[in-house]
Amino acid sequence: MFATSPATVDPEDEGFQLSNKIRGYNRLRCGQLGLEKEGMFAWYNVDSCYSRSRIGRLPKSGITRRPSYIFVRGGPDFVGSIYTKTVYREFTDSTFTKMKPQHVNLGIIGPYIRGNVGDTIEIHLKNMANFPLNIVPKNLPFADGSVISSALPTFQGTVGIYKYSIPERSGPKKDQPNCVGTIYTSRVDPLKDAHSGLIGPMVICKERTLNENGQRTDDINVEFATAYFIIDENLSHHSTSNFAQRAPGRVNVKDADFVESNQYYSINGLIYGNLIGLDMRIGQRSAWYVFGMGMEDDIHTVHFHGQLYIRNTELTFRGDVLEVFAGTYETVEMEAYNPGTWLYHCHVSTHVINGMETVYNVLP
Repeated sequence: MFATSPATVDPEDEGFQLSNKIRGYNRLRCGQLGLEKEGMFAWYNVDSCYSRSRIGRLPKSGITRRPSYIFVRGGPDFVGSIYTKTVYREFTDSTFTKMKPQHVNLGIIGPYIRGNVGDTIEIHLKNMANFPLNIVPKNLPFADGSVISSALPTFQGTVGIYKYSIPERSGPKKDQPNCVGTIYTSRVDPLKDAHSGLIGPMVICKERTLNENGQRTDDINVEFATAYFIIDENLSHHSTSNFAQRAPGRVNVKDADFVESNQYYSINGLIYGNLIGLDMRIGQRSAWYVFGMGMEDDIHTVHFHGQLYIRNTELTFRGDVLEVFAGTYETVEMEAYNPGTWLYHCHVSTHVINGMETVYNVLP
């Protein structure tokens, strides 16, 4: 992965949208410890909009009196909905000049990192941001056996190499799905790093589930990763510059309304239905990797309208509501049987009112 120096990216730009439409993959090569995956990643600064096209099902009249207005309100005293973020992105090679396209349904979170039990994953991480960072998957040890807490930072303008192994204890158990989801983050300054945008999905599979191209060989046709996260821009590495550049008239940054206006009840860094691309077709089997991030308020009841999921552990459950909170993750599978456009949201009332909702589509 790589990180770049601050840059301005228009989320409506055709090139930016294209880069979010095609799923990237890791370069693979054979290694001594099973399949060894080598990924080129960077931290990349972008200007990201939480509400790119709409702010929910609101009438044009009276919008300033609605709860959503505070999150998109601009002007000299409020930031609006566009902030500088630092995100993980994947590149094609060690020159870090060509970014791999990424599916739009990942929003601002990083690309998938995938591996089978027994694999070794080597990540070359270039820091193009303006503060030190690293990349640490949950529940994976370093290949040399050292503990994750010893992960060193990669400083601005340099490339760090992180090599992790996937032991059997970190993979799916016998009764679990063939692949389970977890997360990777930066842990140099865990709180600020996460609220700045440095999170992404990690998928760990049973042996031989992924082929040499990183593709699943089982009956899962499509995968979705969704992060339920109240992102607090007041805690970002970029808060000072965001406030100075985008709310130049703001004097008191501790004002309660201003503080609230910078807290985004997001799914993959987007609010009020702006996360798109959660699409599957009738008869397809999908895997959903759902995880929570944040702090004590990040307790989420994730509701799928229109479909039931299957959750396999020692027992098999069917349901339409999952519970996740900060630092936890769930994997469920679903067979698409009910065509339509269905709500997908957190059922905590203040969370959904403040924007933690989108839709998924079951196509004919």
